[in-house]
Amino acid sequence: MPNKFKITIFFAGCLIFLILAFVLGRPDQKLHLIICDVGQGDGIVIITPSGNQILVDGGPDGSLSACLGKKAGFFDKKVELLVLTHPQADHMDGFAGVFDSYKVENVLQTSADSKSENFLRFKNSLKEEKPKVIEAKIGLKISLGGGAVLQILWPDTNIVKSARDLNDTSIVARLVFGQFCAYLTGDITKEMELAILSKLKKCPVLKVAHHGSNTGTSEIFLSAIESELALISAGEKNRFGHPHKEILERLEAKKIKVLRTDRNGTIEVVSDGNSYQVGTEK
Repeated sequence: MPNKFKITIFFAGCLIFLILAFVLGRPDQKLHLIICDVGQGDGIVIITPSGNQILVDGGPDGSLSACLGKKAGFFDKKVELLVLTHPQADHMDGFAGVFDSYKVENVLQTSADSKSENFLRFKNSLKEEKPKVIEAKIGLKISLGGGAVLQILWPDTNIVKSARDLNDTSIVARLVFGQFCAYLTGDITKEMELAILSKLKKCPVLKVAHHGSNTGTSEIFLSAIESELALISAGEKNRFGHPHKEILERLEAKKIKVLRTDRNGTIEVVSDGNSYQVGTEK
């Protein structure tokens, strides 16, 4: 085969690849809520109807970056909003890879502090990359683009100052797009669920708190939100025994469908603002 012909084929292949990457990476006007399989931790990717990329927690390692790379547009190396629900390693260590590979425009976090080296590294990344930092407070509403909104239900700033357990300082948010909504609960405990009870309304999808630990997801909380789909992010055969048998039985008793990253891999919920569909990796 002549060299000139080989070169022509090579460049034609490159052109086709670039066209496909561009077309497949275009926004589809739908909301994508992706619970990435990051092992024992939380790592969530939200792609808005306008194509903005939102991250809620970073997981314990580089798995979130890999998940984002698969789900996001090929050429899109920008994260419009990064959310750290609370400063614990299984929710933030994976952000290191995100800062290395993406331009992070905004960061939402609480005023909760930690003396851990992990959190110090996270704060150093903020100093180096200089995103706009927003403090999460009850009542804050953040437009994510394309009609999607993140409504902050927790934490109370006074609780953040006095809390002994960082889990109690977790950002709790309701993701809303049209008639669709989903709760993102960090590692919130039963006591904090009671504190936000008056702010709750029916939502079809729930990201279960604390990887399915029995410290949260109370009966009264589930009754208030009336969800039909529960998503659990937990590592396969993790040493904590998550998700807890008690929580799984509670969800089953309420006829709530359960999907788990330890069994189903990455889970993706796609909504047009009215109905929604669910897909899993496994």
